[in-house]
Amino acid sequence: MSKANQHDKLAVRLGMILTGLFSGKRLHVDELANEHNVTTRTIQRDINQRLLYLPIDSKNGWYSLDKTFLQDIYKGRCR
Repeated sequence: MSKANQHDKLAVRLGMILTGLFSGKRLHVDELANEHNVTTRTIQRDINQRLLYLPIDSKNGWYSLDKTFLQDIYKGRCR
């Protein structure tokens, strides 16, 4: 796989994760890994390293954005 193709897959994966999180969804690491044909470790790395700047809550493999953060965004009070 070419480097450009790898970067495209990463961008699409991160975009879809961000879309889900900002839609208020709870995302499970196993479902994301299956959907994007990657390992659960890759999804964990995406969330824990690449999306580190976001207040993401995690519990038992489920990820979601902090509810207060989401409320602030939708009320126009971004941090």
